[in-house]
Amino acid sequence: MKIAVAGGGPAGLYFAMLAKRADPRHQVTVHERNRPDDTFGFGVVFSEKTMSYLREHDQPTYEEILAGSNAWDPIEVRIHGQVLSCGGIGFWAISRKRLLDILQRGAAAEGVELLFESSLLDPDEVVESHDLVAAADGVNSIFRARWEEVFKPTVEVGRTVFAWYGAALRYPSFTFLFEENEHGRFCAHIYPYEEDLSTFIIEMDHESWRRAGLEESNRAAQAPGQSDLYGLEYFQKVFAPHLQGRRLLGNNSKWANFRTVRCATWHHHNLVLMGDAAHTAHFSVGSGTKMAMEDAIALAFALRQHGTELPRVFEAYESERRPRVEGIQRAAMPSLRWYEQFRHYWSFPAERFAFHFLTRGNYDYGQLKERDPGFVARVEAAVPEVGSDLSALVITPAEISEPVAVSAESPAAVPPAGARNTLYLSQGPVAGELSGVERDGVREAFAAAAAAGIAAGYSNLLLELGRGQLLHSFLSPLTNHRTDEFGGSLENRMRYPLEVIDAVRSAWPGRLWASISATDWLPGGFSDDDAVVLGRSLKEHGVDLVVVRSGHATAASIPWYARCFNAQFSDRLRNEGACRVAVAGGILSRDDARNVLLAGRADLVLADRELF
Repeated sequence: MKIAVAGGGPAGLYFAMLAKRADPRHQVTVHERNRPDDTFGFGVVFSEKTMSYLREHDQPTYEEILAGSNAWDPIEVRIHGQVLSCGGIGFWAISRKRLLDILQRGAAAEGVELLFESSLLDPDEVVESHDLVAAADGVNSIFRARWEEVFKPTVEVGRTVFAWYGAALRYPSFTFLFEENEHGRFCAHIYPYEEDLSTFIIEMDHESWRRAGLEESNRAAQAPGQSDLYGLEYFQKVFAPHLQGRRLLGNNSKWANFRTVRCATWHHHNLVLMGDAAHTAHFSVGSGTKMAMEDAIALAFALRQHGTELPRVFEAYESERRPRVEGIQRAAMPSLRWYEQFRHYWSFPAERFAFHFLTRGNYDYGQLKERDPGFVARVEAAVPEVGSDLSALVITPAEISEPVAVSAESPAAVPPAGARNTLYLSQGPVAGELSGVERDGVREAFAAAAAAGIAAGYSNLLLELGRGQLLHSFLSPLTNHRTDEFGGSLENRMRYPLEVIDAVRSAWPGRLWASISATDWLPGGFSDDDAVVLGRSLKEHGVDLVVVRSGHATAASIPWYARCFNAQFSDRLRNEGACRVAVAGGILSRDDARNVLLAGRADLVLADRELF
């Protein structure tokens, strides 16, 4: 086949090399707009798992990459003048320039034609004149843009701002620096990749970036290859205690928001997307080059299996890669969110901060304890309130909730609801809007129930504001379609639930808890941003503790069930909303509970069963 590859990065070069190696009859041409020695960026990182994958599929290339890489084990976190090190987490890094040189030489040796300073500006002409077109032309792919109605890309823009710099200094391991000044709080991700060079990625929230004057300097540094020199000098001072007098280095270093790209499909006729053109995941999980090269392996393997039957080639490629990519993207989102929120964890002791950081994604308490028991022991000593006996922090509450009666005659008999007009069950009455008189009656009934609890001798009262029940139907935009003062804005949607809280608080002198669904897990639904605002309001209205759950506003409002899946939301309410919180959902073991409590993601854990 006549194959055109758009883009001479790792995805394009590696696919071209493997495709030509699999069948030398293919005529494979790589078009790269830059010169062969033009390299933007510094080093790239691979995990142990990625290196094993390369070794399994391409031993010669693996050996070349290994020979040119720097390996390290511990991860180091520096904050508040302290250094925390956790071992047992291995990575390799290699200069991006060296990696591209290995792949360029490998492709040329197989007989691939490499055309540099060659831009494919007419996607239609390229597709028509080739049997197969592999678009590996990056996050701003012109091929994806040309057939946007087919690929249906979505782009989620992160809230942090980052830039890739380098440092003329070899750091001993994967190092994360956290510093603050009068403008804000800043993080640097650092890893060594050459004898005297390290990648130095700087990231911060948007407000800190603006206060530091970086918005203006970035506007002046938009020419290709140009770096923000003001930013370079600014962070030379911020991170001076860690630079040992060495310089930060720029290479097309500009500020940007990370964009997570997802596509409905990765192929169209004889065109297929690869690497960043098809998908992205936040760089903090070391995923960009990894996903690009694994795409290349999978596409070349599918081509070797199915030859010129492109529908089968693309189906095999996408069925192999999509689940893996989506898994990486899911794992990357908590990491991205962590960087958006790390300023809220600044008051943590250094040990808790480091543990919170390391457990933001792929690692949990048990895994870290297995890798570095000394690190975990140091964290436990610094957070004595968690301790070895979790009995005071793990509770199993009994609840009384709104009833749902089900029988053969009446598939679903639901109680009257307030704001919702969306069916939760497939059959049953559609609830109407509560009138003013009905709202008064419901509010008084809640207060009366609280008073009855005093007479019954209860000491804690839990009020349900989530899981598809009455007050949740006011809070969620998916169910609240009112046009009066109780619908529309978040302030309006909170109005009636807060009226109920006030009525209950006036009748109940004891400890008052409120259970909420922190997100509806659907576009346009109640979000974790809304939950932070709600949590602050509940605290102001006398709620002592917020129980964090999620989902179930409607039948489609289903959580993404995983271990500790609601801890990301309780984290925000506790550390950004300044609420005392308990969390439930996916907490199956005592190690899960320790993972949440040691990191400061909740004050209490609600277990649906006895923990093992």
